[in-house]
Amino acid sequence: MAKVLITSLGAGQKRDGGYQTANYQLDGKVYYNESIVARNYCDHYKIDKVFVIGTNKSLWDELFHRFGGDEDGYLQLYETKEKTGLDENDLIRVEQQLDLALNSNGSKCFIVQFGVDESELITNFSIYLNVSQFIEPGDEVYLDVTHSFRSLALMSFVMLSYIMEVKTTEFKVEKILYAMFENKIFSEDAKCQVVPVVDLSVLFDTIRWIKAISYFKNFGNAQMLSQLCQEKNDNTVKGAMKQLADSFSLNDLHNIGECLQRLKHNSMLIKGLKNIPYAKGIVNDIEMLLNRFHPENQAQFQFELAEWYYENKAYGLSYLCLAEAIVSKTCVRMQFNPSSKEGRENAKAALFNDDYATDLPNELKPIRDTFRDINQIRNAIAHQTDYNNAKPEDNIMKLKQYLGNCKLLR
Repeated sequence: MAKVLITSLGAGQKRDGGYQTANYQLDGKVYYNESIVARNYCDHYKIDKVFVIGTNKSLWDELFHRFGGDEDGYLQLYETKEKTGLDENDLIRVEQQLDLALNSNGSKCFIVQFGVDESELITNFSIYLNVSQFIEPGDEVYLDVTHSFRSLALMSFVMLSYIMEVKTTEFKVEKILYAMFENKIFSEDAKCQVVPVVDLSVLFDTIRWIKAISYFKNFGNAQMLSQLCQEKNDNTVKGAMKQLADSFSLNDLHNIGECLQRLKHNSMLIKGLKNIPYAKGIVNDIEMLLNRFHPENQAQFQFELAEWYYENKAYGLSYLCLAEAIVSKTCVRMQFNPSSKEGRENAKAALFNDDYATDLPNELKPIRDTFRDINQIRNAIAHQTDYNNAKPEDNIMKLKQYLGNCKLLR
């Protein structure tokens, strides 16, 4: 596990020949007369390796100098940069100096395009993916978005979010750092103007919550929402959300019903969610979820779940719940025990066997054929048989019709 700083490097201001020096304030401590704030980040957060991203005209020479590089190396980098622009071979010297200054191994330099058109942006996309190959399991990542042109800083932020999603290696985004040059303040302690460094990690958290809420609202998946709630200190919220997420993930209809029943009468969950700023946008959806189901009526509850799964595009689970809802309704109407295996088998026999047609309640006779079709499709999905060789879209369209035919289960 290592602390990794990902930083962007710009070309500076031509009239000044580079970056202006400033006094940077990190967590109350002031670092004086620094031109490249990445140097201060390395000292302050005890960084183990640095990944630097810049163009062939960026201030690689200044970076080399601020990390202790000698005068000859500095001049060679400067002259090459001004004449032809630097390439990756030129930057091996910079990588070695970074490792030397940090007393570690693994720092890397990456040359990107300016990103003036789609082709260059796609090239940069590939380079950022290359950066991700050097992030190892358990690493703590610090992202610096201070220097370079704004589009590169924005791309660094977006790509880090992308990498978090696609990379199988787990790592933690510790801080997103921005030195707020436009908001210099006078420090009484330092007796000078300082540039405050702010942590923008809250924006990264916002993206995670957006994703979690989207998963829940569009697909009925509450696992990520549960995970984010667990990161909060409210034991009531994190415990309740975990129960809710786990119940739906297992699709144990009995456990789902019990969980919803408990949470429906537990006002602490809603109150707790309202106290989490990011979760405020999901409170109404959670309340609607708890209020739309009626676990006390087994057949109605299973039918409501079938509708909910359909709305959330979990079509296989919708077929399962719809079939079980018809069986439960049949059990109740024929006075079989809906909670026993024997009772449910008797109900299925009444639905499948024509010899029982006269015993079946009249209200259920119109959905006998519907049940048979539903059960065949459900079995085909569960057991991977080729019932009717139906296309997925056909079964999805049929499901909508079946739900409409079974409204009497409410």
